[in-house]
Amino acid sequence: QAVARVHRIQAFADRDAAKLGLIVEAFIPGPEFALEGLLENGALRVLALFDKPDRLDGPYFEETIYVTPSRFGLDAQMAIAADVQRACTLAGLTSGPVHAEMRVNDQGI
Repeated sequence: QAVARVHRIQAFADRDAAKLGLIVEAFIPGPEFALEGLLENGALRVLALFDKPDRLDGPYFEETIYVTPSRFGLDAQMAIAADVQRACTLAGLTSGPVHAEMRVNDQGI
């Protein structure tokens, strides 16, 4: 279904389909978190890690409430920060604000 919808979007696009920058993701179950941070010379400084306690299982994902400090354990919080750092590095980001949202389950972050 998602591929067919992307093709319809591409058909009406005002620019080349390769330049649309669409990302199609599968739904990932699990508790959701948001991280706010700053990148300085490639290093992530975490300003806050928020729990999103209201389970948003779709099909729509309206924001409700963010809770900080996180109730997740310190090891898990550090793993989340490390994964956000890794994602920023892989994306080539080195400076500026960061807002990242993620879900955590038995498959990881």
